[in-house]
Amino acid sequence: MLNFMIRIFFGLLIFLSYSAFGQYPDSLLVGDPSVRIDSSSYDSVFDNLENAFLTPDKVIALDLNNESDLRSIETFDFNINQFKNLKWFSIGNNHQLNRALPEPFYRFETLIFLSLVGNDSLKLSACDILNMNSLREIWLNSQMNQIEDSIQENKHLTFLFIVNCNLNTLPTSFSNLKSLRGIYAMSNNFETIPKCIFTLSNLEVLNFGDCPINYIDPNQFKKLTKLKRLILANTKLSEKNIQAITKNLPTNCVFISKRFND
Repeated sequence: MLNFMIRIFFGLLIFLSYSAFGQYPDSLLVGDPSVRIDSSSYDSVFDNLENAFLTPDKVIALDLNNESDLRSIETFDFNINQFKNLKWFSIGNNHQLNRALPEPFYRFETLIFLSLVGNDSLKLSACDILNMNSLREIWLNSQMNQIEDSIQENKHLTFLFIVNCNLNTLPTSFSNLKSLRGIYAMSNNFETIPKCIFTLSNLEVLNFGDCPINYIDPNQFKKLTKLKRLILANTKLSEKNIQAITKNLPTNCVFISKRFND
């Protein structure tokens, strides 16, 4: 079941990372509740393209994770327009998929959830992906290295997962993603949180754990008045900097800052 299985997998990873601290915020089970698949829609979730093409109008979710028959994925190019009701699409962990997503894909008007994690060779425009106004939740990793500084304002994107992308900065145009409520940017190369993040006033969850962050201007957090969860576990922040950040967080914000090796 598309994002149900994905959420469970990543939820377990996060849970194992933080449960040792005895403080596991349930909001870390990730994502936007409005894009979850309810049980009444399970018969519209397909994990096989051949079956999906038999009843394309019925398909609302395609889960092609670990797809062994890459030739079947190639046929997706020529038939993509058949899936007029597609809302959830996951094509993760297809390491041999050395190709680009078809151009019509970027024009989907119904897609609200997209996961491309685990496709190191997949060619795409991460900028075009982020500019797809129907999307509310996106999971990327190495594809973020292809991003350009030209992100338009996306009025619907609420959760963004850019885990293990080898990133050390973000384009200033990230500040255009005004509806973002959650950013999960763990296991990157950030030495601080980019300033553009602090312009996103609707942020509720911010996770830069397992990044070599050594300093953050604590005053920046005064701008994030809706922040509920801040996760900076396993960084290089000094205790002094952590204390200063704590003083500038909203009253009810849960702040996780412990190091895994403490």
